[in-house]
Amino acid sequence: RGKTSNKTLHDLELGELDHNKITKLLSKKKRGYEKEQAALYNEHTQLFPQWYIYLMEGFNLVCYGVGSKRKLLIQFAKKMLKYDYHVVINGYFPNLTVRDILNTITS
Repeated sequence: RGKTSNKTLHDLELGELDHNKITKLLSKKKRGYEKEQAALYNEHTQLFPQWYIYLMEGFNLVCYGVGSKRKLLIQFAKKMLKYDYHVVINGYFPNLTVRDILNTITS
């Protein structure tokens, strides 16, 4: 049977990390997989015409996996949907509801 520690992050006495402090700390850290990330991005942008056809045929797009897809999806909207009506919704707001979205669209 495993033992549980009573230690917590609070015990480390790091102080509060605000957004600026976190951004500064993370900017110093090299990820080491920029080449792979760029290759995946380029690979996905080649699929834009296919994605567009799916949307025009009434299908949805599902993007999942580790990391943000925002840059890729914004690029898709700019490149492929510039002459079509479309809505960009930042879904990372936990209190965002369908009602809020519809109210914004109709106002």
